[in-house]
Amino acid sequence: MLFNYRTNTKHKNKRTRCNTTFNARRFRNLSTFTKRANQSKTMCGTMRLCGGGRMSETKKCIGKKQGNILLSYVQQELKHAAWYKPTVRFPQFHRGMTGPELAKAIHTYLQKLGDCHASARWREPVTMTNVVSGPSIGVFPWEFERCNQGVVAIRVDTGKLQEVSPLVTISNEPIDQILEKVKMCNGVYRGSTESYTERQVFRALENWDKLFDTPMVLGFHNGTSVEKCRMGIKLRKKHPSAVINQGDTHIIRIREMSLKTLPFDLEKALQGNFKRLVLDFRNNEGGGRGMIRLLASYLSPGPIVGAIARSKQIFGTGFLQHNRFMFPQEHFKGEQLRVVKAVPTKLFPRGKGMSELHFFVVGPEKVSKSAKTNVPVSVLMNTHCFSACDIALATLDEISKKYRQDIRLIGTPSSGGSSGAHRVELCSGRLRLQYGAMLSWKVNGDTFDGHGTQPHISVLPDPKECEYPPANGIQMTTALST
Repeated sequence: MLFNYRTNTKHKNKRTRCNTTFNARRFRNLSTFTKRANQSKTMCGTMRLCGGGRMSETKKCIGKKQGNILLSYVQQELKHAAWYKPTVRFPQFHRGMTGPELAKAIHTYLQKLGDCHASARWREPVTMTNVVSGPSIGVFPWEFERCNQGVVAIRVDTGKLQEVSPLVTISNEPIDQILEKVKMCNGVYRGSTESYTERQVFRALENWDKLFDTPMVLGFHNGTSVEKCRMGIKLRKKHPSAVINQGDTHIIRIREMSLKTLPFDLEKALQGNFKRLVLDFRNNEGGGRGMIRLLASYLSPGPIVGAIARSKQIFGTGFLQHNRFMFPQEHFKGEQLRVVKAVPTKLFPRGKGMSELHFFVVGPEKVSKSAKTNVPVSVLMNTHCFSACDIALATLDEISKKYRQDIRLIGTPSSGGSSGAHRVELCSGRLRLQYGAMLSWKVNGDTFDGHGTQPHISVLPDPKECEYPPANGIQMTTALST
């Protein structure tokens, strides 16, 4: 057997589940195989393109025929992506390519589309030689962040700075040159924000051994150097969500956009007796949108459009309505319909195979004189704000503009990303593709991917504010005094 295409999904008009298998040898040419495979699948399940032979071992090269079939299927699959651009050249298979090299080529192609959720990863098969014994072995020891003094290294075991002074060199090369090399090794992130690009480059440094032959040696401004250790490093403890009271100021730190995982009742926290509110969204990489609806119901005096989207018709619109609370114009009434009609629809062109516009409308159904929580609000943000957190920041920005509420965004630009990730597994689950199923815009017509949300007051953090939990520094001081 060369390749099997398998799907285990629900048909649109049937409730029964089906299993369909296509063998590539049954078809005379590759185009017939990919055509039949595409005709058979529905877009609400997981697709697998399974292989045998030399594909089963990642260290060996992929056969030419297998590689061409795999790339051809991937190309056909990615034509369903909302961010697909026919002008961007698709990678070609080269003799001698391994699984990780093939995934890297596809990943580089996906990054050129401008979809911040898109990725391609190759997962090594689990064997007795690569099973990790315990959660504390083999974890990369540092994470890197940019502050107002430069780039700093944070230990993942303690969450504290390796050195108070910033990084100057890595393996005796200037830090800026190293970052540029890593950026080129992992593909040019075209169409993405600078925040997203730098965040991806910092994450790519964790694969130092695969990128460079020399050992990683960190050189700091104070003259010290530390060589990378590889054993016995525990995972860094992320700072938890919390409510902090400082006199008349209420600080709500939100680590994840999920009401279920919050260790406190957010609604009660918004009802407290205070004169200033600080929402700390730093390092929040997304989640659900239920929290945005709750925040808007207290901070906005009326309905507001937080985001607009179109999905690819092949995916349907169910995921927009059920998971993202986005509905077409005819769904709304009264004041909500008025704010929806006020959005200039010419800014959101309808491409081929795209659905009608869907709107994310939050806040009270009727306009009142003031919001329930009518106090000055400072919102802390940074480059790690992503996905649903980006939607929350844009919604708060719209509330401040439309209703002239005292809401100020403080920090560094967010990464930008809201494309409805759709996942596909190939090669028995070893090759994992992820791409966007929708295009999402802000009210001004800018896509979230490639633009993100800009702060009203741009402030780089102090080195200590990069630690976990963050110490009070210039960003928090600005939030408390503005």
